[in-house]
Amino acid sequence: MRMKTPPSQYADTVVEILSGEFADLAADPAVARVLHRKIAEYVAGPAAGFEWIVDWPSVANWRLKPDQERPGRLRLACYKQTPSDTDRALEEKVNARLATL
Repeated sequence: MRMKTPPSQYADTVVEILSGEFADLAADPAVARVLHRKIAEYVAGPAAGFEWIVDWPSVANWRLKPDQERPGRLRLACYKQTPSDTDRALEEKVNARLATL
């Protein structure tokens, strides 16, 4: 049986993964700290209503949401009206990395 990753460590890794793909998140340590705290809180006590807009709220194309197949874990979702192949590839890449946590 695989040991469960502690909430803070899980949050560290999720923020690191997202920062590698979303330059605005990487450029704003204050936002990254708030995201880290929110992820750690979610993992410690999963709430169905968790959602974090990864890009700008006025755009909201990318969102971090609960993984319905893995309670207490998150997945990246693309909410673009018409996702490109690049968008789908990014979503798959990030979610594959999140699935290993």
